[in-house]
Amino acid sequence: MKIPVRTKFNERKANKKQHILLLFLSFSFLFWVLTNLSKEYTTVMSYKVLYVNLPASKTFQNSPETDLDLRINGTGFKLFSENLFRKPLYIDMQKVAFKQGFDYYLLPNAQKLKLQEQLRKGLLIEQLLKDTLYFELGQNKQKKVPVQANLNLRFKSGYNSSENFKIQPDSIRVTGPEIQINQIDFLTLDNLDLKEVFEDVSYEVALQLPENLDKIAYSHKSVKVVGKVEKFTEGSFEIPFEIDGLPKGANVTTYPKTVQVIFQVGLSNYNKIAAEDFEVRCNYTVSKEKKYNYLSPKLVKKPSWVKTVKLIPDHIEYLIQQ
Repeated sequence: MKIPVRTKFNERKANKKQHILLLFLSFSFLFWVLTNLSKEYTTVMSYKVLYVNLPASKTFQNSPETDLDLRINGTGFKLFSENLFRKPLYIDMQKVAFKQGFDYYLLPNAQKLKLQEQLRKGLLIEQLLKDTLYFELGQNKQKKVPVQANLNLRFKSGYNSSENFKIQPDSIRVTGPEIQINQIDFLTLDNLDLKEVFEDVSYEVALQLPENLDKIAYSHKSVKVVGKVEKFTEGSFEIPFEIDGLPKGANVTTYPKTVQVIFQVGLSNYNKIAAEDFEVRCNYTVSKEKKYNYLSPKLVKKPSWVKTVKLIPDHIEYLIQQ
C-alpha cells in the first residue's frame, strides 16, 4: 500500500515541532539550573578529620572522633563542587587541653581560621556544630603477661602425663596505649579438647585476644602446648609417719604404726622411686581442736612425677599417755 506524500510531509512537520520543543525545554532547564546554582545557600557538610601535631609523649588511647559537621555558606556551584571533591580537614592537636586522668579536650572554634583556609575559595564556615572534641590520651606501654592454658584432656586408660604440660612461651609481650594495656593481666588460650590421649602432645593453640582492645600489638598470637604422655603403672610403699603438736613428754601409741602409700607413676620413672621420697605427717593439735578420736595422715612430700597418691588407712587410731 502506498502512503500519500501529504501524510509523510505532515509527519516530518510534527517531528520537527517536537525537536524544537525539546530543545527549548532543555535550554530552559539549563538556564534554571545555572540561575539556581549561582545563588548562595547555607548547608551542613560532614568532613572526615585527621589529627596532626600530637605531642610526642602522647598517643590516642582509643579511636578519636573521625567526623566534624560544619555549617557552610557558598554558591550552589561551590557547594556542589565541594560535595563532589570533599577533602579531609586537619585538626592541630598541639594545644590540646588536659582535663583529668586520660581525658583531654580541644575547642574546634579556636581553629576556625585554620579550617577555613582548608576549604575552597568562595566557601565560608558559618558555624562548627560541635564546640568541643574529647580525647583519651596517654603513653604507649609495654609489659609481659602470663598465658593461661584452657585444657580439657582425657587420657586413654593406663596413660597419663609424666610431667606438667608446658606452654611455650608461657608469657608474651603486649604493646599499646596504657589505658588498654592496664586492662590485661593475663591471656587465655582457645580451648584444647583432646580425648583418648596416649602419646606426647604438641599443639599450636591460638590466644583469645580481647576484641574491645583494638590498639594492642602482641608479640605472639598463638603458642605451643606440649606435654609428655606415657604408660603408667601402680606402685606402693609401707612407710612410717610423724606426729606434730604432741604435748611435751607425752607418750603416744598408734594403730597402725605405718601407712601404705599407693601411687601411679610412668614406666620411665618407676625404678627411680624409693620409700624415702615420700613423707606422711599427722597433726595431733588439729585432731584435738576438732575433737577427733583419731589422727588424719597427710602426704607432705612426694616426687613431682608421681600421680594420684592414696594413703591407707586414712584414719590412725591413737592412745596418748602423759
